[in-house]
Amino acid sequence: MKENIEIRNVLTKIGCTNEEITKISQMDHDEDRLTALKKQRCLLMDELHECGKKIDVLDQLIRKEKTK
Repeated sequence: MKENIEIRNVLTKIGCTNEEITKISQMDHDEDRLTALKKQRCLLMDELHECGKKIDVLDQLIRKEKTK
């Protein structure tokens, strides 16, 4: 039970929907839960990479504005 609460807390912190949290926390098989958690990690990494690209573009603009 304590493990389930920890999973729910972490999923809430990373922005999962209530539906996703319920689905993952109710999984009976550890491998299924691990696969779902890895999928969430991949989604977050994709978001991180997209944010990195946006920052790179903004940095280019800042450098360009500095040289004016």
